[in-house]
Amino acid sequence: MTVKLIKIVAATMLTNTSAAYGSSVGTGVTQVVKRAVFSNTSGSSVTITVNIVPQGGAVSTTNQIINARTLQAGESYVSPELAGLELITGDQVYAQASVISAINMTISGIQVS
Repeated sequence: MTVKLIKIVAATMLTNTSAAYGSSVGTGVTQVVKRAVFSNTSGSSVTITVNIVPQGGAVSTTNQIINARTLQAGESYVSPELAGLELITGDQVYAQASVISAINMTISGIQVS
């Protein structure tokens, strides 16, 4: 068994439509989210929504982890909802913000193979 620190999603700005971020989890691998940080770089309130979509699935309320969480202007948010979440083969992070290029997202964790 190999355990290593990884960036599940490297720092990136969210779009205003649900999009895939990072790579889907490979075969024989489990990833565990240690920390997910969202930073509102805009001058107004912005909402974020995050889903963990299983292999062959689609974004829906059944795989939604964060639902329209409001971040105030300049606020950074460390997500307790994502901390400790296990991602298995085929899982993919999807996210969106209510305003394009206003939210920076970074997700770090460990990978076990």
